[in-house]
Amino acid sequence: MLMKRFLMTIALYTGILAFLTLGINAWYLAMDQSDDLWTDKFKDVPAHIQICNFGSSHGLYSFNYEDVCGEFTCFNFALASQSLSYDLRILQQYKDHLKEGCLVFIPVSYFSFFGIEETQEEEFLSKNRQYYDFLSPGQIKEYDFSTHMFKRFFPALDAYETLPTVLFFGKASGNEELWSRSALDMDVSADAALAFERHFIQEKLNPSGERIVNKEEVSALGQMILLCREIGAVPVLITTPYLEEYLEEINANAPDFDEEFSAILSPILTETGTAYMDYSSDLHFTARKDLFMNADHLNKEGARQFTNLLLENYGNIQK
Repeated sequence: MLMKRFLMTIALYTGILAFLTLGINAWYLAMDQSDDLWTDKFKDVPAHIQICNFGSSHGLYSFNYEDVCGEFTCFNFALASQSLSYDLRILQQYKDHLKEGCLVFIPVSYFSFFGIEETQEEEFLSKNRQYYDFLSPGQIKEYDFSTHMFKRFFPALDAYETLPTVLFFGKASGNEELWSRSALDMDVSADAALAFERHFIQEKLNPSGERIVNKEEVSALGQMILLCREIGAVPVLITTPYLEEYLEEINANAPDFDEEFSAILSPILTETGTAYMDYSSDLHFTARKDLFMNADHLNKEGARQFTNLLLENYGNIQK
């Protein structure tokens, strides 16, 4: 009798827990969320893309195709903290969506070639979860089936970082809100110092203080260029604009960095004959805090102006 009551109690509480879990999950899915990672765009990747870009947050926030989307089919494949090796995996999965002759912008940020292996980074597992939303299992680093199931069937439980915000305020704050901000409203010098720490120090140096060259990321860039050529696309490497405070922080604390960066990039450009457009210190942008959302990322209006300038300048180079 006691055993029967015990089992019934377990069944009751299990049922209540399951009901609450399914209820919260259904409610979460029904909420007006803001796609805080910007992965929803991969639900409808267009065919016959004529202009696209890859990249980390510098690619995500630096391209705004609103002025040319009526003339060309465009797509932004970039995501926050995305590595070149994941750029390659995304290109491999979506290569058939690119029209022959497609212009492919591949951002190379100052941190792109440096640091420990991505799978060894402290934030790897958290960052890696975004790829379960759209990449096939074979393209996901250290793929985990249980993570995939939670992402697909119980997104409320997976969204442990944004769920409290959604529960209490109705939606998560997203990239769109961040992208619309202006660096005029912040301490840019302080932000530049923090960005320098992330991009040049954290997980970027060996015990002797020397910068670590990440061979996987360097190799991935070369493979992207080759794959673009194989499918008839046109790869163009770029470095996006930065504010002068970010550039000053680099010059003050890593004065030899330009040589280190060039020592890796120049052979790739020479061997592959790929165009490179460096806008890191472009005077159209370096002093324009109104066009940035922080020290090294353009805001929405800045991205619109940069994209138009980039396409115009590339056209002039080709003539």
